[in-house]
Amino acid sequence: MHIPGLEQGIDALYERGTDPKHAETRDGLSHLRMPRSYTIIGAFCLLLFVPYPVMLFLHPEKLLFWIISTVVMAILFGGIGTMCLLYGLQHRVILADEHFHVTGAFGKERMVRWTDVRKGRYSSIERVMVLTTVHGERFRVSVYLRGAKLFWRTLNSKGGAPVGDWGLPYFYWY
Repeated sequence: MHIPGLEQGIDALYERGTDPKHAETRDGLSHLRMPRSYTIIGAFCLLLFVPYPVMLFLHPEKLLFWIISTVVMAILFGGIGTMCLLYGLQHRVILADEHFHVTGAFGKERMVRWTDVRKGRYSSIERVMVLTTVHGERFRVSVYLRGAKLFWRTLNSKGGAPVGDWGLPYFYWY
């Protein structure tokens, strides 16, 4: 179901938090994290999903109905809720002078030199930039990190390729 203007409104709301002033500074490094609302939305979606598998056991006389309902709710809310919760709890970027550290949604950490990033593309479904290094490694950076514009500006100035033509959903230079 598509509600006109809802997606644009949510994008505009999250874009406000991408301003560099929202980056947390600790130990001389800039720490970018996901908005807390990602964790809240993820938990809410999972709460909507949880009753359906339970109903399989409570009402075995309507087993087929509850199996179908559980599968539909797993697709609608289980996957979305899990990814929002994981991004909200795990996804981080820490900026240093010569490199940055990325922690993905599943907790995998990697250190990448600014000059190693060669290309990127915006995934409108995931709402992330998929970045590729000179070594062919791919990793995702959410465009909604708090202070994300600082990351894109730094990558554009220190990185191995210009960010401007990668399809970011907002202007990062102001």
